[in-house]
Amino acid sequence: MTYFHLPLIIIALIISNSASADEQAKIQAGKLLDAMQVQKTLDVAIPITLDGLLKQSPKLVPYKGVMLDFLTKHMSYEALKPSLITLYSSEFTVTELVELSTFYSTSTGKKFIQKQPSLFEQGSQIGAKRVQDNLPELEKMLSEEMARIKLQEEQNK
Repeated sequence: MTYFHLPLIIIALIISNSASADEQAKIQAGKLLDAMQVQKTLDVAIPITLDGLLKQSPKLVPYKGVMLDFLTKHMSYEALKPSLITLYSSEFTVTELVELSTFYSTSTGKKFIQKQPSLFEQGSQIGAKRVQDNLPELEKMLSEEMARIKLQEEQNK
């Protein structure tokens, strides 16, 4: 073997190890999603999200079935899983993904998963109440911004 071929062999090994690590990360990300019971969480979150949207926009209630079909098609676990695997495998190392899976397999991790839909719903209610309680401030800010934009447009004429 010549010295010329050695760098090519090293590069090939690095690339193959990198691809292998990437594939391992994707496998571990899939295992993490399963450990986190993401499918179950999404199955609960979709109707909760839709109900919250319908409470905010009652005019959409007649379209609930269509909206549920749409959300189920595009926001279901099966629809999101490939993108979620890519996301998690790009943000965490294989070791970190294994550690996270291990945590979610513990009693505390399982409890967190069990409580997550309720926490999500309660968190959404807290956020909605916070916005509602401060709506006058938002309306004032929007009004001031509209006036500023209008003035700026008039000055630019």
